[in-house]
Amino acid sequence: MSLAIRSVRLSNFRAFESSELNLTTLSSVLIGANNVGKTSFFRSLRLMFDPNYKPSVEDVFKKSDDDMETLSNKKVFVDVLLEPHNRDDSTYFIETWSDLFGEHITLDDASDIEYVPFRAIISYDVSSGEYRVERKSLRNWPSYEDFPDYEEYKTSKVTGRLLDSLPVFYMDARRDIVFDMKDRFSYFARLVRDIKVREEDIEAFEESLSEINKNLVDSSEILSHLTNKLSMVSNTLNKSNSQVMINPIVQKVGELGRNLEISYKDEHSDVFPISNHGMGTRSWITFLTVLSYVEWQLKIKKDLRVPYHPIILLEEPEAHLHPNSQRNIYKQIQELDGQIFVSTHSPIVVSQSELKDMIYVSKRSDSSELRNIDVEFSSSHYSKIKHEILKTRGELLFSEGIILCEGQTEEQALPDFFERYFKSKPFEMGFNIVSVGGSGNKYYPFLMLAKCFDIPVYVFSDGERKTEDDFNKVVRRVFEDDIEKIEAQLENRTLFLPDNHNLESYLISEGYSDDLIIAIESSLGEEGAFDKFIENNNNKPGRPSPTKEKCGTCNQIIYDRSPKIYEGEEGRITAINDFLSKHKALYSFIIAKIIIGRNSGTDKEIPQAIKDFFEKIQT
Repeated sequence: MSLAIRSVRLSNFRAFESSELNLTTLSSVLIGANNVGKTSFFRSLRLMFDPNYKPSVEDVFKKSDDDMETLSNKKVFVDVLLEPHNRDDSTYFIETWSDLFGEHITLDDASDIEYVPFRAIISYDVSSGEYRVERKSLRNWPSYEDFPDYEEYKTSKVTGRLLDSLPVFYMDARRDIVFDMKDRFSYFARLVRDIKVREEDIEAFEESLSEINKNLVDSSEILSHLTNKLSMVSNTLNKSNSQVMINPIVQKVGELGRNLEISYKDEHSDVFPISNHGMGTRSWITFLTVLSYVEWQLKIKKDLRVPYHPIILLEEPEAHLHPNSQRNIYKQIQELDGQIFVSTHSPIVVSQSELKDMIYVSKRSDSSELRNIDVEFSSSHYSKIKHEILKTRGELLFSEGIILCEGQTEEQALPDFFERYFKSKPFEMGFNIVSVGGSGNKYYPFLMLAKCFDIPVYVFSDGERKTEDDFNKVVRRVFEDDIEKIEAQLENRTLFLPDNHNLESYLISEGYSDDLIIAIESSLGEEGAFDKFIENNNNKPGRPSPTKEKCGTCNQIIYDRSPKIYEGEEGRITAINDFLSKHKALYSFIIAKIIIGRNSGTDKEIPQAIKDFFEKIQT
């Protein structure tokens, strides 16, 4: 394409009090929770480029204490910056666009780039009691800080011809081809409204249709009987040469589009009308009709040699589709010509897109915000984010907050304690609890992602001094440009277990030994397994562990295989740690349930350090 939307600014429009989005690609993926403003952003582009858009009071950003008078006096507008997007990296519009835009074009003297700045303005008309929209071109593209008060306009009008070259194609999440086939304003209906057939073929086709109709009637006893009876109208009307005919199918080629039926057949089933198929197939076919309509319009405009830049807005195209189908539909979307915006709740779609294409839509307080990635990544860091998070944990991008922990035990136990404390499951509050699979650099891709998309992060970590130091080094690396602010935030969002403990040793120190033993024995289905473990391993040589001594002959580190002593209170604690280490994969998913169940109603049902951590989150 030789044109691109490079920036969108919103002022008092729907969910946005004030926001700016700068775009670097022709394909964007909008992500974020429900009701944060993704559809509002789509509406902003429709307001700017769709001449049929009807504004209303719903398009005005509303604070909780705004009354109708306040709303009717608000300045509401959407600014859009268009720039050249040429294969040769030329900074000037090609001739066809230059001719169309004319005096709307402005030249940035500093960068030598041509651009067109448009604005759509919503205002309240007191005389009619309705909202109306005006579209104008700005003299310049002011700074973001100044744009809400900038009101210098060119005299050239934004004409219908200009908007025709920047059409908006919108597909919402409630699509259904069955309804589109009946809606005369749908993309399907527009595409088949006038089925073109070569003039020289029309007569032959219509003769064939007439013959088919006659044969169908002749072959049907009921239709023949009905035709004969209806022909009696000639006697009533006294018209000797009149004739009544029943046409089971259309008789004129021009009428074919009004009665089209879509059927679908796979390799294992018979042919069925599309209305008999599930919503997945119907949804996908709806998308394909939009794709077909856009491609057809592109072909027409190309043949006419007129400028044409489709703006394609697709709301949750993956809705109702199987995961593999979601991968396929996103691939088909990428093959479209034009500027594409896709909103999605699918981690599968997210995993296929690039970070530079992502737009994060979030809501803080009463206003929404648009945010994209403006961070330069090294190839290794980009690969970590892409493959360690987006490919396997794409759901993190839809979080209101992310809780990071080191290992499997924490990842499986914290959700149960969270639910007990907050009386809600983590996902109900928009939280994801994730193990980073280690310490230090393992946190890097997760912190980087949170930084890019402004997602709050909370960290529950082992308490070893080195673990804390390594974590702080990673934080300084990720947030080096704003480290004082981030360190202050993380101090209130991070908990390191006391006394160099990991989670298991902390639970033992807090008196949860019996709960841990019961959790393992329940997982094994073997009561008394811990006592058998002690019996079988007490005074037996332990695993080799390095000492500080070296062999005088070969200079190699000497390993110690001292026997395990499981006697006395200290020996019992050693035995519990060894027992836990052997069966770690078994008890992770059940330990929190055991602790909560055995200590319900007491101050021990949630271990104190975990309770302290949740208090940080609550604050």
